[in-house]
Amino acid sequence: MNVYEYLSVLRRRWLYLAVGLLAGAVAGFLTAPGPTDAPARFQGTHTLLVDANSTTGANLNLEQSALLASAGPVPMRVEQRLADEGLPSPSDVTAEADLDVRSLAITATSSTMEGAARAADLTAEEITAELVGADRSVYDEELGSLGDQIAEAEADLDAISFEDFVLPPEDLARLSLEDQRSTVESLLINLRSQVQTLEADGPPTPPLSTLEVATGGPATPEGWKLPESPASRSVILGGIGLILGLVGALLADRLDTRVRGKDDAERAFDLPVIAEIPELGGGRKERALLVVTKPASPFVESYRALRTVVLFSATEAAGQRPPDAAASNGTPRHRAQVVLVTSPSAGEGKSTTAAHLAAVLAEADHHTLVISADFRRPRIHEYFGVAREPGLADVLASGPSRVRLSDLQMATTFEGVHLLPSGSPVNNPAQLLNETSHLIGAARQLFDYIIIDTPPLLVANDATELAAEADMVILVAKADRTSREAARRATEVLRRVDAPLLGVVVTAAHDTPTAYGYYRHRYYADTDQGGRRRGRESDAKPSTPNLERVPLDKA
Repeated sequence: MNVYEYLSVLRRRWLYLAVGLLAGAVAGFLTAPGPTDAPARFQGTHTLLVDANSTTGANLNLEQSALLASAGPVPMRVEQRLADEGLPSPSDVTAEADLDVRSLAITATSSTMEGAARAADLTAEEITAELVGADRSVYDEELGSLGDQIAEAEADLDAISFEDFVLPPEDLARLSLEDQRSTVESLLINLRSQVQTLEADGPPTPPLSTLEVATGGPATPEGWKLPESPASRSVILGGIGLILGLVGALLADRLDTRVRGKDDAERAFDLPVIAEIPELGGGRKERALLVVTKPASPFVESYRALRTVVLFSATEAAGQRPPDAAASNGTPRHRAQVVLVTSPSAGEGKSTTAAHLAAVLAEADHHTLVISADFRRPRIHEYFGVAREPGLADVLASGPSRVRLSDLQMATTFEGVHLLPSGSPVNNPAQLLNETSHLIGAARQLFDYIIIDTPPLLVANDATELAAEADMVILVAKADRTSREAARRATEVLRRVDAPLLGVVVTAAHDTPTAYGYYRHRYYADTDQGGRRRGRESDAKPSTPNLERVPLDKA
């Protein structure tokens, strides 16, 4: 989809955007807390860094160390020390380990700035003491054990020396005691050496050292939070609602199976769009010829554009047809005259298109006959102010051996247009359709163009039966009503019978170009009260065809 198509989607689905914007703005206004009396909160952060010179720092688990800030004996000792100093207990203490730089950030939150900073510092001290405490205990135990061993060895040495002086020098027992004394002295020297080594190394150093002490400051909210002001929150949530409405509009348009405009209709029908008829506006539902009431409206101009396509296609088709071409009933065809108008389903503007096409053809001095071949729910006679009965069904079902066109009341109030109404309702018009095909062949000799209004293609088979008599078949689709599946099936049905498809007319089109609306208005502003442009020659009155000259034999 290009930018223009996206803008068209937003114009059609503007309600999604409006609802999303309004809902977001209202939700923001209603959920805004406004000014609050919440107590002030302050934070302080103490940063510890792993000491590379510490014997235990290399193997320190920072993530486990971070747990000490909120669990175990550390929080209790911190609260006790704060209470001794007359400071409030922290409302929250967290520790975040950074494994990349090997640091630990301890953040305390309190109701006072001093309390927040002091709580963070005391927590850092207690964590350091907790981590070094186990190693100091081992050091103290080892030093005490060596002291006990030295005292025991000195006692043994004193006892051996006492016995040594009692015995004579040549006594073997004395010699044994002297050997024992030598052993104890060696042990004593070794123990004293170990003590000297421990004392020289000193007690274990803490694995963490302070990088930055805490300084109190206002607490900052964690993550992104909506503002508390009703106006600000309404703007933000309104923008979010607008985005959600935009997504909903595009999604609804994607899931919509209806034909929406020219490009969509061409893809669905696999046929060119030969005319786009704009919406009438104002909820217009009455059946009237706007060629009479509003001859300069864009609505009528669109049908004049359709007339140009039909006239050009008729001339082109006549040039390509072999001289001996004939209809299914054997009637010779000298040129393309018969235009069959149908639609996939009901309510798509088929009768409106047939009536206005006939009117604009007559406006261009072409004698036109409109045949209402919709025997079930005819509507086209209402456009010309003609009664539905008597009509074609009544005359064909009357049973005479010969029926003349002059027997039918076909005159209308619109100059140049004759209408053959459908007549009384018929449940099974199969026989009448056969007679209608003979009538079409006869009408070719009297009229320049014959417009056939048929029932919807997917509702009744009448249009398919008459397609063989037509020189051009026009499919009518209504924007935002005709489904793509119905369009595909309609084209498939007509191609199955080799119908001469001309193209698609899109009615109620809302994407028709309007860039030249101003110039069109100025162009048609210079008109006389009769609707004709000044300087135009008077329209020639089309003569009434001689309906007596061609009889129609019933089959």
